[in-house]
Amino acid sequence: MDILFSSTALRDVQEQLKGQLRFEIEQLDKHKLLKLSTADLIQSFVVRFSQQLPKIREEKITHDVDEARVDARLDPSGFVGVERGATTRPGSRYTFFVPFDGDSELFWFAPNLYGPTKPVARMETGHLVFIVDTINPDPQQVQNQIDRELRSVQDWLLHMEPEVNRFNAELPGLAQQHIEARRERLLRAAGVASQLRFPLRHRAEKATTFSAPEVRRKPRIELPAVAPDPFRPEPTLATEDFEFIIDVTQRMALVMERSPSAFSAMDEETLRMMFLVQFNGQFEAQASGETFNFQGKTDILIRSGERNVFIAECKFWSGPEKFRATVDQLLGYLSWRDAKAALIMFSTNKDFSAVLGKMRETLESHPNFKRHMDATGRPGHRVVLRHRDDPVREVLVAALAFHIPT
Repeated sequence: MDILFSSTALRDVQEQLKGQLRFEIEQLDKHKLLKLSTADLIQSFVVRFSQQLPKIREEKITHDVDEARVDARLDPSGFVGVERGATTRPGSRYTFFVPFDGDSELFWFAPNLYGPTKPVARMETGHLVFIVDTINPDPQQVQNQIDRELRSVQDWLLHMEPEVNRFNAELPGLAQQHIEARRERLLRAAGVASQLRFPLRHRAEKATTFSAPEVRRKPRIELPAVAPDPFRPEPTLATEDFEFIIDVTQRMALVMERSPSAFSAMDEETLRMMFLVQFNGQFEAQASGETFNFQGKTDILIRSGERNVFIAECKFWSGPEKFRATVDQLLGYLSWRDAKAALIMFSTNKDFSAVLGKMRETLESHPNFKRHMDATGRPGHRVVLRHRDDPVREVLVAALAFHIPT
């Protein structure tokens, strides 16, 4: 039997975990760190290092009873009938098996500034084991004693909860900080190396001999596999420029709403041409419609030099199934280098809010869906989808819906 919550201070363990988090980010293969998205890396490290507070499953508690030599001092009559020099008497031992969910190692760590009597138990896989010894068994007395032990455990866990929650809340920001700092160093070093007049020497990666402090952790969460070729920086459309394009699209939608008679009879092609007029006015005539790109013919394409920086597909809303097909169609247009796109849906439905809800549900159920992006104060939905042919690469898609008056 061991005394719970009495080993290392919880705050010291958490500081050790933060140090190991930074160490593992620094030791991650540099090409993998540069190729994988920051969000995927953060999620991987957060899952690995977060702490899950144990939760007692009282409805699953079982017990066993057996004979045992128990402490004679449990006899209220004061050692009556005990042989001279003996300290134990024949009695009964009740063993309670208490299952729990969560991280078992947290039962050993001590939360900050908490002082009631610490419970005593034995740890088994997925269970805490409590023992109640008695000479004259009494059901209520045995029940009261195990209830006290369970209350004590629950009180300690309750006091530990704020520290665990605070640590878990800090992990995403801490991981992002270390990931972005190392990524910036690697990109800066690569930029300097590319400008030297001497060729870069190819060498095998050296194995590190440094060992991180040993901490019992959850099984490692494997990151997606990446191609073995070295990372090469690519030109990308800045997020603020992407949002500017979406803003231009939104302003055009407001014109439609304010002049319904001018747009109510227009078909997809005519509406698309209205958007192209706006894009070409903003992007020096680099926008084009019905442009062949990769494996299909996309509706709107903005190019910068030889690179596609924005791709959009325009359709009238005709239900979730057709919208899902439009998502597939857009992903089919995207080449390996395209990273930002838009779905522009025109709707004549009276219940326009329902259209927006169905769009969100369809995006979330798509097999390439990864996560939502914060779209506070912006039109439509912002989602990240996996590239169709390369699960490591991500596509930021703005899904927009505009009401066309009838």
